[in-house]
Amino acid sequence: MFKNSHLFFVPEELNLLRAFNRKQLEFVDEFVENIEQHIEKCTETVFVQRWAGDEGEVVEVEKQHIAGIAQDAYDVKETFTTVMPMYQRQAMLLSTWSMFDNEINTYYSRLANKVGAKSIKREKGSSDLAYMILSLQAIGVVSEPSERFTNAFNRLNDEVRLVRIDWAHYGGKAVKSKFIEQTDGLRMNGSQIDISVAYIEEVTELMWTLSTEITQSARTHFCDN
Repeated sequence: MFKNSHLFFVPEELNLLRAFNRKQLEFVDEFVENIEQHIEKCTETVFVQRWAGDEGEVVEVEKQHIAGIAQDAYDVKETFTTVMPMYQRQAMLLSTWSMFDNEINTYYSRLANKVGAKSIKREKGSSDLAYMILSLQAIGVVSEPSERFTNAFNRLNDEVRLVRIDWAHYGGKAVKSKFIEQTDGLRMNGSQIDISVAYIEEVTELMWTLSTEITQSARTHFCDN
């Protein structure tokens, strides 16, 4: 009834995205370490009036900038070595979550279509991830999850998902995630959640844990029945 391709859910996209993220981080680290090499100087003509009534004069001033962002408008070193990398890491977390969410939905739909399963009732307040796991369990997949699976699911659902919501909908402010200061790999950078590289790697491993056990369970369940 099922081909191996229908039962396989350790999304290759997750592996590809992780590899791409790692390369991006390498480039960013190199950029930050060599920030001085990226600061350019340019001469700009400005009008200077020293006091009221002064006719003023046009003078040339030397300015520093990175990719057109001038030092007098921003602290370019701080912006490009601290703030922008923080935004890049949050984008990595959001894209990883989005990809995993799409893959698990696609996987469930493929299995459900094969067995003719109907959608189960969704509990009020249930997350998309929790609903997908319950839907898989309703067709016999991960009906008896391991402790490792349960722990991974709980962290993704009760922690990572909330961090993702706060960046996606609240500009990185800790509105839903009140646990930031007590969580390894997360900290507050001013008013925003700063996500470490190690945290992104850990999140990816949690997703692999769910993916692997879902695949093993589906193969066992549908091949034995």
